[in-house]
Amino acid sequence: MFSIIGNTFKLLTWDLLRDLLYWPVWWYTDGLSYAWHTFIRWSFSWQHRLGLGIWVRNWFRPMYAQYDWQGRLISFFFRTVTILFKTVQFFVVFFVFGLMLLVYILAPVTAVIFLILSLLIV
Repeated sequence: MFSIIGNTFKLLTWDLLRDLLYWPVWWYTDGLSYAWHTFIRWSFSWQHRLGLGIWVRNWFRPMYAQYDWQGRLISFFFRTVTILFKTVQFFVVFFVFGLMLLVYILAPVTAVIFLILSLLIV
């Protein structure tokens, strides 16, 4: 009975210790690779969600089949403003995702630095 409990405790302790030692390696290899691919996937998803490609492809086509010069002019300016707005929106989202990736990279290093500083102060 005590042998089973002792072996279980030893196995759990060894598994926890191994996971704690492997965690930094995983964070900067597999975890960072996963975070990078997620960043790329989110970026393409937002580009698709905003429909930038469709707006740029149809930039010089008149809207609502208005082929006179007034319709073309109004369509061009309307689409230009819309493309500018959507491009700014995309870059803001891209910047926020980039900051999230940077936080992912720097969080463990910052935590260790603050831990060492707090131990040195006390």
